[in-house]
Amino acid sequence: MSEAQRSAPIIEVLGGAGVLGKAVQLDTPLAFAALAQKGLSYRALKAAGAHLSLSERETGESLGISARTLVRRKSKRLLPGEGERVLNLARVVARALDVFEDLEKTKLWFMSPSRALGRAPIKLVGSSFGVEALLAELTRIEHGVHS
Repeated sequence: MSEAQRSAPIIEVLGGAGVLGKAVQLDTPLAFAALAQKGLSYRALKAAGAHLSLSERETGESLGISARTLVRRKSKRLLPGEGERVLNLARVVARALDVFEDLEKTKLWFMSPSRALGRAPIKLVGSSFGVEALLAELTRIEHGVHS
């Protein structure tokens, strides 16, 4: 599977071409970095959270973005660090959808406490270390290794 094929679900979680623009290609890690640096639109945050039935406030909280900051970002682009956290959320959501092959199972996994992780996965998406732990856990689940 090519990088472009792997990035298509991530682009979809972020709201697709209608939110990101037609020319967006997330085929390398540098492309993700460039998109975060450019600044994601607030609509990408909303779209990513909507996949988990989260409100904008809940999405922001899970990413460590305060409600006041969210209000300021509605009419502007997210700062690079905020955009990177949204991209990481989208990566984990897309990966979970691939593993569970079902949106409701994905939502349940995100919101339910995990013995392996010590908390609900949604509580870990705000940090790069948490994202790496989530992606590793999803790989273990995919291969039938239960921790």
